[in-house]
Amino acid sequence: MRSFRVVEHTADARIQIEADTLADLFLAGLEGLNEILKPGFCPDAPAARTVTDRIEVRAPDATVLLVDFLSEVLTRVHLRQAIFCDATLVLEGTTGLVAELTGALFDELDQDVKAVTFHEAEVARGPGGRYATALVFDL
Repeated sequence: MRSFRVVEHTADARIQIEADTLADLFLAGLEGLNEILKPGFCPDAPAARTVTDRIEVRAPDATVLLVDFLSEVLTRVHLRQAIFCDATLVLEGTTGLVAELTGALFDELDQDVKAVTFHEAEVARGPGGRYATALVFDL
């Protein structure tokens, strides 16, 4: 099970994410990013406008890996003009991942995200074993 929640923040967008697994935490981050960029887009994404992409990321730890993954997705959102609604992730511990992204083209974003920041980001496992962190996006 995974979840995300958009949290109000001045001049930025902030989300809290948590999940049972590290891979699901990354997917919750992707879902949260998408909901900021274009709320409600993914459930009704046009199948005729499907786009795929692949990302490989290496990082020193899970927090940097998550921020770098979402930053790579955000770069592709702007370059491909697509919202990537789904991803198949292969994690290599907490320091690497390969992601196959699937999404759909959009006409315009509802909210432009300039960057995924490290402010407040710290992937940690709570007492119940669930992974959690906050993410702040520069608007």
